[in-house]
Amino acid sequence: MRSFAVILGLILLASFIWTSSLFATVQVDAWDSDSTSGGSSITIPLTVSGYNRLMLVGVSINNDNDEYVQSVTWKGTETLTLDSRWVKNVDDARVEIWKLVGPSTGSGNVVVAFNTTLLQEAVAGVMTFKGVDQSSPLGNFASAIGNDSTPATVDVESAAGELVFGVVSSEYEDVTPDPSQTEYWNLTNGGTRGAGSTETSTGTTVTMSWSLLGTSNHWAIGGVSIRPSGGELDVWVTQGDDDLEEWKSNNNVDWGSSDLELPNEAGTNAQWIGMRFQNITVPQGSNIANAYIQFTADVSNSEATSITIYGQDIDTAPAFQNAQYSVSGRDRTSTTVSWSPNAWTGGDRGVDQRTSDISSIIEAVVGRVDWVSGNDLVIIMDGTTGEREAESYEGANAHGQLTWAPMLHLEYDPTLIELSSFTATPLNSAVLLEWETETELDNEGFNLLRSEEEYGQYVKINRNYMPSKGEAGFGAEYSYTDYDVENGVTYFYLLEDIDIYGKSTLHGPVSATPNDIVLIWPIEWEPVPAGSSLFMWSSSGNFSFKVEVSTSASFPASGTLTFPVHGWTSDLSFWLRPEEWELILRKAQESGGHFFWRVLAKGENEEVVFSDWGKFFIDKPLFPEE
Repeated sequence: MRSFAVILGLILLASFIWTSSLFATVQVDAWDSDSTSGGSSITIPLTVSGYNRLMLVGVSINNDNDEYVQSVTWKGTETLTLDSRWVKNVDDARVEIWKLVGPSTGSGNVVVAFNTTLLQEAVAGVMTFKGVDQSSPLGNFASAIGNDSTPATVDVESAAGELVFGVVSSEYEDVTPDPSQTEYWNLTNGGTRGAGSTETSTGTTVTMSWSLLGTSNHWAIGGVSIRPSGGELDVWVTQGDDDLEEWKSNNNVDWGSSDLELPNEAGTNAQWIGMRFQNITVPQGSNIANAYIQFTADVSNSEATSITIYGQDIDTAPAFQNAQYSVSGRDRTSTTVSWSPNAWTGGDRGVDQRTSDISSIIEAVVGRVDWVSGNDLVIIMDGTTGEREAESYEGANAHGQLTWAPMLHLEYDPTLIELSSFTATPLNSAVLLEWETETELDNEGFNLLRSEEEYGQYVKINRNYMPSKGEAGFGAEYSYTDYDVENGVTYFYLLEDIDIYGKSTLHGPVSATPNDIVLIWPIEWEPVPAGSSLFMWSSSGNFSFKVEVSTSASFPASGTLTFPVHGWTSDLSFWLRPEEWELILRKAQESGGHFFWRVLAKGENEEVVFSDWGKFFIDKPLFPEE
C-alpha cells in the first residue's frame, strides 16, 4: 500500500507541476434558490462539497416596509455575515450578499430570516464555490440603483481569473442577463424579480448587467469578485504615503510627487524609490511562480536605463515617514533583481512598463519564519543610469485613474492538500478547533494562527507544528483546544499546512466566541436521585438555550437527545416531562446508566455557543421494567 501511495503521489505531483502555470480557479460547487410572498423567512436545502470553500447568499427584496435580512444560517449553527454588502433603491428594490468562509460539507438548509414579515416578496439564491482564497476571499462590494427601463449595471473591480458574483432586484418587469454572464437563478414572485449570475474576469473590471422591459421599474444591483486560493494576486499602491522618492545627495524624501523617476530625476540626480504594498494575502513560504511591478508611463523616455530591485527584509513593512533615510535606511534583501526597461511612451501601461521577474525577492520575504498572510511588503529600487518616469499614486489619483498607480502582480502555487472541513466550536473559556483532510500529498504538518480581527494580524498558537497523519489519497482527522481565550471575545483562526519543501497554504478563517455557560445540575459524576429530572446551568450574555443528552462525549453523537424538542427555552433550567425522562431511562439500558450532557446557547448575534460537557449516571433501580 505504501508503494502505491508513493507512485500515486508522484503522478499527482507531475500533474500539478504541469498545471501550476495555469493557476487555480474558482469553481462553482452547488446552487439553489427560492422565494416567498408575505413570509418571514426562506429555507433552501443544499449539499456542499469540495475544499477551500465559500458560500454566498444573494437576496432580492421588494422592501415596501423597509424590510431587510436579519440573519442567514447554514445547518442551523453556522452564521453568515453581511459586512455592508447591501444596497437599496428607496423602498422598492433591495439587494444583500451574505458570506460564509469554509462552510461545513454535507447536506443541510440555508435559512434566510427577515427582520419582520414581508409586505411584498423576496427572492434568495445560494451558491457555494471551491478553490477560494480562505484568508481574503472577496474583493470590494460594488452596487448601483436605477429606474425605468435603463439596464441594471454595475462595474465590479476584479483581477484576471477571479469569478465575479452579481445579484439584481427589480419590481414589476422581468430581467434578462447579459450573454457574457452565467445565470443560476431568475425568479418572479408577485411584483418582485430576483436573479443571480457569475462571470469570469479577464481584466481589472467586470460589468454585471441585466436588461429590463417596460417602464416604472426600480432596480438595485450588487456584485463582488471571488479570489482563487492560489494563482494570481494584484495589489496596488493605495495611498500617497506608500510610494516616494529619496534623493541620494541628501537623503531627503519627496513626499507628494505626482510621478516616480526611476532611478534618476532629470537624468542625473540619483535617488532611491520606495513602494509599500499592503495586505499581501500570500501564505508563509509560498512558491512564487512569477512576480513583477506594473507601472504606467507618465512621459516618454528612451535612454538606456539600469535599475536594481530589492525587497525590505522584514516580516511586515511599516509605513514610510516624511524624514531622511525613510527608504535607504531600511534593511534590504540580499536577493536582488536587475531591470533594464525598454523605451516608454507616455500613457502606456503594458509589458514594457513591467519590471523583470522579482519572484525571488518576494519568496525571500514571504519565506521569513514570521511572515503571515496579510502582511505588508516594501519594494526598493535604485540605480545610477537613465530615467523612466512612472505615475505615482498621487499622479494616478489626479487623473482619476487609481489603477495607474504602481501595482504588484504575484503568481503563486498552493500546497497539495485537500481540506474537507475546518471548524471552530465555542466552549466555556476555550475554543475547540477541528479539521479533516481528504488527501495529503507531501504534507509535513499544521500550524494554527489566531486573531481578534478577521483580517487582522494572526499569531501562531501552537508551540510545535502538528505532524501530518494523512498521505496521498488518504486523509485524517485533527483537533486542538485553545484555552488561551476569554469568554465573550470573538476569535478568528487560520489553519496553515506546511509541505516537506517548506511551502504552506492557509485555510479559513473560522471564528468562535467562547462563553461562560456553567453546568450546575446534575452534579458531575454523581447519581441522579429518583424523580429528579432537572437540568440547571448559569450563563451571561445568552438568551436562548437547549440541553443535549448523549451516551457519548462526542457531540452530537448518533442518538443524542435534545430538549426542548421544539424551539428554545429562555430559562436557566429545564424540567423534563415524564415522557422525556422516559427516553433517557430507556437509553440507560443501553449505556449502563452513564450519560453526558451539555448546553447550547444563543446570544444577541444568534451565534450558537456550547458549554463543556458534564457526566452523570442513573442507578440501575431506576431502570424501567423490561
